[in-house]
Amino acid sequence: MDWPLFGSCDQSKWGAGDPGALSCSHANIPDGYKMAGVQTESNRAFVAEMLGLKKRLEDYPDRVDPQIVMHEPASLPFGGTYQGLDEFRQFYRKVRNYYDFETWKLIDVVADGEIVFSTSEVRVAGRDTTMHIAERFRFSGSILVEVRVFVCDAPRNG
Repeated sequence: MDWPLFGSCDQSKWGAGDPGALSCSHANIPDGYKMAGVQTESNRAFVAEMLGLKKRLEDYPDRVDPQIVMHEPASLPFGGTYQGLDEFRQFYRKVRNYYDFETWKLIDVVADGEIVFSTSEVRVAGRDTTMHIAERFRFSGSILVEVRVFVCDAPRNG
């Protein structure tokens, strides 16, 4: 079977029971498609590392646009839209006080194109509340340009 943009597969091996037996040629995949996949995985790995190691945007000056836009939920004490690393530094002190980062747990990081999505959970400092956090990271190439945060309280029994 031939796909003009993406190469061909030997259809005779379909259904052979061994997924590794399927023989495909990807010689016709344009370099832009290959590079987009590599960049997507690089961005996913970057977010996974940053969140998994509890790092901050300032720790990665070569990966973050100085005019980055961050959207925090209005329901949080530091909710609002912030532009640039200077505004990020101002509100991030409130973030560090609000969450108990000792309990931060990264659950998953997935990527598709220029978007990386992470899910985490963390306890709210001084409260018997765990929050689930979803973050949508938008990249331009390898540069992080926007973050949008979504939160919800976890059930008390779960």
